[in-house]
Amino acid sequence: SYLLAQGIKGFGKAAGGVKRGEHWVVSIHEDKPYVERQPSLHLTKLDGVSLVQFRGDLHGNLSGHHRQEQVGGGGDYLEGEVFEKLRAARKVHADLQRTQLLLRAAERRPDPDERVQAKRLEELKQEVERLTQEGHKAQAEAEELYQRCRAELEQWKERFPERGEIYMRAGRLARAKALEVEELDEVIDNFEKAMACAEKESRWYLEVGQIYRIRGAQREESREDLVRSYTLLREGLYLPELMERTGPREATLVRTRVGMLAEMVEVCALLAEGPAAASKKQQYLREGERYLSELEDLIGADHPSSKAARGTLAWAKGDTEEAIKNLYEADRMMTLSGT
Repeated sequence: SYLLAQGIKGFGKAAGGVKRGEHWVVSIHEDKPYVERQPSLHLTKLDGVSLVQFRGDLHGNLSGHHRQEQVGGGGDYLEGEVFEKLRAARKVHADLQRTQLLLRAAERRPDPDERVQAKRLEELKQEVERLTQEGHKAQAEAEELYQRCRAELEQWKERFPERGEIYMRAGRLARAKALEVEELDEVIDNFEKAMACAEKESRWYLEVGQIYRIRGAQREESREDLVRSYTLLREGLYLPELMERTGPREATLVRTRVGMLAEMVEVCALLAEGPAAASKKQQYLREGERYLSELEDLIGADHPSSKAARGTLAWAKGDTEEAIKNLYEADRMMTLSGT
């Protein structure tokens, strides 16, 4: 994985020399299509909000909570097939983008041997054409299956309007397809209907809080989204089963609480970086420290999720060097572990 800064080569070398406002190109794990991540990460400014977008993506990779490939979360066979088709279509699209970059590079830096250059360009052009056609086919198949599944879930919602799980499944399906922040509205609409149902699962507080944080981080005017995320996550953390964490579901409950704690650090950092009064900012930072402390108690201070959270909080405090150090270490550990 790597980060390339405008005028700065390499993430490690950038530590200590980064200024707010510099442009960064962010790509996490070259072997995985970054279109599966939040698209606004492709080119962003390294300021309070946009770095959080990278940090949030990093947290998602570490916890598995908001990666597109994890969104299915136990849906039926048809939903699982939709997720597979969407992943396949995005992989083809990512391969096409990489091949187009290679073609442009070959055109700008031609081989001295004209025959070698001609062969190289022809091969790359053929590959671009092949991937373009394959991408159109894959996208059409994914869209057709997505619409079938969506229609089926709509029927289930009409028959069982009190069943929150159906709304959660519909929201996860919409999230798997979303590529732009504006497309998260349908996700949130379904998730909120699930949260309005009488019976709720503890993990839903994490999923819904997380999607509000993602939208709030990418819409600078959406402070309400961050407050809603904060409220949901706080409610979830104080659910009796997540505080006790005993019985046959203990491991699952611990993972859910870990995800919530990481998200709360993220949300507290975002709220502290926003247009709040100084006293309010300090309150959010103190809360972030408290949630970070519990996170480290649960999984250890050297865990990449803990390091990412510590980097997040450091950035909110204005400690750029400490922030980049921890985020870089978390990303490096994740890369080495193949996460």
